[in-house]
Amino acid sequence: MELAKSFVWYIISPPRLPTLSSVRRDTPMSSSSPREGQLHATSYTSREVALPDDFLVAQPDDATPITYAPIRWADTTLRENGPYYAAVLDGVLSPSECAALIAYAEESVTGKHGDSSAWRPALVNAGPGLEVLMTDYRNSDRIVWDNQTVMDRLWARMATIPEVRERLMTAKEGNTAYTFNRVNERGRYLRYGPGQFFKPHCDGPYYYEKDGKAYLTFYTIQLYLNDAVEAFDSTAEASAAGATLRGGSTAFLDRRGSDRRVDVYPRCGRVLLFQHDMLYHSGEPVKEGIKYTLRSDVLFVSDEAV
Repeated sequence: MELAKSFVWYIISPPRLPTLSSVRRDTPMSSSSPREGQLHATSYTSREVALPDDFLVAQPDDATPITYAPIRWADTTLRENGPYYAAVLDGVLSPSECAALIAYAEESVTGKHGDSSAWRPALVNAGPGLEVLMTDYRNSDRIVWDNQTVMDRLWARMATIPEVRERLMTAKEGNTAYTFNRVNERGRYLRYGPGQFFKPHCDGPYYYEKDGKAYLTFYTIQLYLNDAVEAFDSTAEASAAGATLRGGSTAFLDRRGSDRRVDVYPRCGRVLLFQHDMLYHSGEPVKEGIKYTLRSDVLFVSDEAV
């Protein structure tokens, strides 16, 4: 089955989720280069990037058909996840488009603090406008690039799958009904080197109000921008694709701490789409090579005035 290329099950004990109680409160907030455990007031700006009109619109020579595979939890060791939605779309971007997207993200970075690298340590959300560096919990580098054009074109590719369009038409929070609006323009481009990871967590929603309407995210989009060896059926196939990354799966885990898990390995142009709520997961440590991903989420707008 094609599904066998997307998921691998094996045994490991997930680490415990830390809390912000260990964050140092005795140092002032700062927007400069982050220090471990120190709260930072953060904001993000990007340099204008001239995207080609046909980028993520035209089909490049290395494009393949987009395929869709929902995760059928009943066929895994995490059967209790049955009510919760997750799916894998392969071929959403081609390898050449993934490489170009990484380059555009790096180009978007404005020079600060005398750093030569476009990548900065990824921080953890600690409240509105606040983030904290916690490398024992989240250890990777990041570029934040707000670009609605990229996200609209990504969504246009994903929306060619009828099941995705139908699933994301509407959502509900309590008694409030929401309708699909767009993919969030905020792109979090992530780079993981050997030994880097993101410990178990559930993704939280992003909320804001504008012009009397409430906007809320319900689903995560994780776009993998390069290949892991484990995503292929054989080492020969992985070698032919030029895969050098080992490890770095997105692992769905048992909240109660058992060894049961479902792994989705990076594949160039693969999208992992899943609901925020109740899906406990981790970014597993990279063993070799570099892992590149883009993370965003899906915004819905309330049907009622706020």
